[in-house]
Amino acid sequence: SGLIFNNSDMLLLTYFQGLKTVSVYSMYQLLMGIVDTMLANFTGMSFILGQTFNRDRNRYIKLHDVFELYYTTLTFCLFCITNLFILPFMKLYTAGVNDINYIDPVLPYLFIATYLISRSRVASMYAINFAGHFRQTQHHAVVEAVLNLAVSVIGVWKWGIHSVLMGTIVSLLYRAICMVGYASKHILNRSPWISYRRWLLNLVLFLVVTVIGKWLLSFVALDSYFSIIGWAVVACIVVIPLFLGVISLTEREVFATAMEIMSPFLRRLRIGKTH
Repeated sequence: SGLIFNNSDMLLLTYFQGLKTVSVYSMYQLLMGIVDTMLANFTGMSFILGQTFNRDRNRYIKLHDVFELYYTTLTFCLFCITNLFILPFMKLYTAGVNDINYIDPVLPYLFIATYLISRSRVASMYAINFAGHFRQTQHHAVVEAVLNLAVSVIGVWKWGIHSVLMGTIVSLLYRAICMVGYASKHILNRSPWISYRRWLLNLVLFLVVTVIGKWLLSFVALDSYFSIIGWAVVACIVVIPLFLGVISLTEREVFATAMEIMSPFLRRLRIGKTH
């Protein structure tokens, strides 16, 4: 299932659209993959979650909420910033290339949607793995692969990259909903709407910041790597605290648990500064 899911897009585009289209797909995937790799570094918390799951189930649920809330928020936040600057960067990087158009305003949203859905389901995936319930959910993986292939094949000859990405989005969304629903009902013993609500709130923030950010950046000349990097740093300084602040205000109990976890590190940091 994983083999089909991770490689079908490239194979279908190569056969139906040619290597020039594959080049466009690869370029966006490469840039998005850099951000995704950054997010993957935060999944090291799975070791702590796994230990806690087997020792203290109530404590695990609190840690699960902290990880899910802030990991999902960080995912939406970083890809929101990526969305603001990817097309200006692509225009600069592919300047002079005329054999195929690399600038497609729809592609960033489709690519970003795949990563947002994929990363937002990580906490539920961990819960299923810790509980040893993969066998009970393996049919979801099979349906995910079938959906991906079906949607992609039906439209790839006409809509190309857009079709294969829509196939990925549909299949990822199906599996994410199934994962969250199963983990919430059978492992965490609660409503899946707790997780869905976090997705929706982050999505609203993503859309609002994207609209306002693109409007503000329309007054700025993003015509050099220096200006793109400089304004991206400014965006990080503004957008990351905004996302984390809004999310923390909406879920104060989870925020309190997060501060409890972080307090030893903050205390050491204060002690280090005094010395």
